[in-house]
Amino acid sequence: MKKQFTFIAIAVFFSTLSFGQFIETPAEQLFLEHKQINHSKNKINTYSRAARQRLDSNVIYSRSGGQRILFSKDEFIYNSNDQNTTVNSFNYVNGNWEPSTNESISYDSQGNITENWSKQYDTASNSWENSYRDTYQYNANNLLTQTLTERWVNNAWENNSKTVTRISGNVVTDTYKLNWNFSLQQWDSTHHLMQGYDNNGNENLRIYYNYTSGSWQESTKYEYFFNASNFKTSSRFYKWDGQWSILTRVFITPDANNNILTYTLDVWDNNQWNPAIRYTNLFDLNYTVNDLVTPYWYTDNNMWVNRLSEQFTGGVWVKSYSSLMFYSPQTISSISNPDMIEVNVYPNPATNLVNIQLPISGNTRTIEIYDMKGALVLKQTLNGNTLDISTLKKGAYYFMIPDNQKSYSGKLMKL
Repeated sequence: MKKQFTFIAIAVFFSTLSFGQFIETPAEQLFLEHKQINHSKNKINTYSRAARQRLDSNVIYSRSGGQRILFSKDEFIYNSNDQNTTVNSFNYVNGNWEPSTNESISYDSQGNITENWSKQYDTASNSWENSYRDTYQYNANNLLTQTLTERWVNNAWENNSKTVTRISGNVVTDTYKLNWNFSLQQWDSTHHLMQGYDNNGNENLRIYYNYTSGSWQESTKYEYFFNASNFKTSSRFYKWDGQWSILTRVFITPDANNNILTYTLDVWDNNQWNPAIRYTNLFDLNYTVNDLVTPYWYTDNNMWVNRLSEQFTGGVWVKSYSSLMFYSPQTISSISNPDMIEVNVYPNPATNLVNIQLPISGNTRTIEIYDMKGALVLKQTLNGNTLDISTLKKGAYYFMIPDNQKSYSGKLMKL
């Protein structure tokens, strides 16, 4: 299934994807810059602090009349190895969070992602339905060699598409995409990607071909440019119409730590460049990637705090969407690491009182509440399972409840 992306979809960059698909438009390229499987992510986490931050959710707001309006959110769940195993996505509808999609991610013993299984929520039946499943294969050097995409039809998985990557040494040379021919029950060639590299080993060229009338025909092309630190700073996108015609360009501005501060996409129209889309990111430089627990797609070197999406309209930049990342503090003991059990609260969001769904009742415990930056804002004795949050400011919070060798944690939002 080839997804069609509008400006809304570009801004909502945490939407569920079917991986293994070829990128064929500049909008999709910009959309995917910050969300793709990070196959080069460190397999073993080495944290430089006793207390680190875990990215638990991302909340996206739309903009209307200068006001922020809740739009969607993703919640991230991890296993005991800090690997992101689940992504739950929600849409904000009529004052409530309604489930939208679910991703389940599996890993092998080397930390490579082996499967990404997506489901869609059917509001009519109030149940989850299988959608797509991607499975990945690697060579002995843990380099991705094949992606198989299946779709759920008539209560069974059936082939949909496949990408096969050819590797020379440790360098990807080209990739073929094949679609499953249901009538002939065989794989048919559809796309071919050829990649080029500069003298420093940076991928600086991608040329896509479509298989048409028994031969390969040029389709689209990307050129990538790097600075002296081998950081990608810009790209250009072309379409083949008998010759290469430029369509868009992207400028990427890094900070001193090679975090991406801005993306700007320009469109070539009427023989001039016209600005179209801009992303601006904010980072907390007090935390490096080694101080973080993050989803499978995370590639930045510091703590990503938020993103502002803008469109160029009427000669000015107009805010369209904003994204806030919410973290919770994770404390590591030098002696032991107590089990962390996530619990739910209701109602959520709330104004005054919330109920915490603890598996054990009757004990008096201490609850610690943290803001999104990890600062302790409230510590009090919790009697029973009811918590008074009337003194908190509006916003999102995380709580921890130590209990012998276990700790309970969760998220809440104060209205």
